[in-house]
Amino acid sequence: MIEEFKLKEQVIDEAYQYFDKNIRNLEKGSDGKVTPTGSGLVDNDTDAFRHAYASGVFTMEYGKKKAKKMGDAWEILRIPSSGSGTDTEMDLWNNSIGRKYGAATKSRTELAELLKNALEKGELITTIDDPRSYKMSQDIAYDPEKPIIVIQENKTGRNKVFLDLSNGNVMNRKKFISLIEQGQYPGYQINRINSIPTPVSKKDNTPLNNLD
Repeated sequence: MIEEFKLKEQVIDEAYQYFDKNIRNLEKGSDGKVTPTGSGLVDNDTDAFRHAYASGVFTMEYGKKKAKKMGDAWEILRIPSSGSGTDTEMDLWNNSIGRKYGAATKSRTELAELLKNALEKGELITTIDDPRSYKMSQDIAYDPEKPIIVIQENKTGRNKVFLDLSNGNVMNRKKFISLIEQGQYPGYQINRINSIPTPVSKKDNTPLNNLD
């Protein structure tokens, strides 16, 4: 994930530079740079553009599935420390718009222009009072019997945290195993890997359906 975090820092800086130059001037620190902690950057048009642009670039670099996994993980896993999660709903929405346009272009310059247009048309959410609601499944197809993706692994690469695309529920391995055993996830089974109970997908030919 080190590579991904470095890319995230880079594209956030690119988003602010583009916004400052092409949309409206932003307040800067003593070093002349705009930072995520700067004033006027939270839950507004700047924040919306930043999330969409970063998600769009990740889609261009890694594909829509991985961009969604990382975007959902970053937003959902911080909900317990961020209050009601209303701003997370806004961020997830804007991430999904970024993925849509990121999948439609190979150029960051064109992506920024597409997102500027999306912002002007009102396609992005720029306030937590916006009534639109993000649905975890709205921008990616999945098998209803296999709605699970992995959003966090441990140091050895074993799947640790799981996200249900159909309802946004986040589960650790123990919880997911328990629900499989109760029959709530018929597309998955429990195998013992190195003597450890491990949830795995029942085999099919659709890569998105297979836990990785």
